[in-house]
This record gives sequence, C-alpha cells and structure tokens, in this order.
Amino acid sequence: MSLTEALRTGAPDAFGALYDEYAGPLYAYCHVMVGDEAADAVRDTFIAIARHPGEAPSDDGALPVWLHALARSECVRRGALGRRPVSAPPADPLR
Repeated sequence: MSLTEALRTGAPDAFGALYDEYAGPLYAYCHVMVGDEAADAVRDTFIAIARHPGEAPSDDGALPVWLHALARSECVRRGALGRRPVSAPPADPLR
C-alpha cells in the first residue's frame, strides 16, 4: 500500500511515516517564507492533514505538491506575502 493510500484509509502508521519523510523539507520551505514561525506553520500543516486525511491526493507523485501547497497556505496565513524571504536555515546548526 502506498503512503497516500495508507493516509487516506487511516492506517495507524501512515501519519508518522508522512511526518518523518516530509517534516524536514516542509520546515525548510516554511523557514524561507516566515522565518522563526516555520515550526508553527509546519505544525499547523500537519494538523490540517490529520483533520482531513481523505483529502490527500490519490497519486504518490502529487503528495509533495499537496503538502507544500498546504504549508504555503499556512505561511500566507502568517503574512508571508508581506515579508522578505529569509535565507534557508544552515544544514549544520553548529555553523
């Protein structure tokens, strides 16, 4: 069963697998748009997914696009369109 099928059917491990695979890239995307509010935007993105798992696309290839669209909506809700983009977070937090 694909990840999107598992998510749509409410499989117990699907949400955790989705988070493990996409939370990092979504955080980096949101950080560029809203800076320090990125963690909140990612959290609210996953809350929206948990509330409406049946809205996930039926195609695994469309899943990243759908997730980024949800994250973008959360960033826009936080005023991302009225801000200047910030630089991406460093790959190594000790740098």
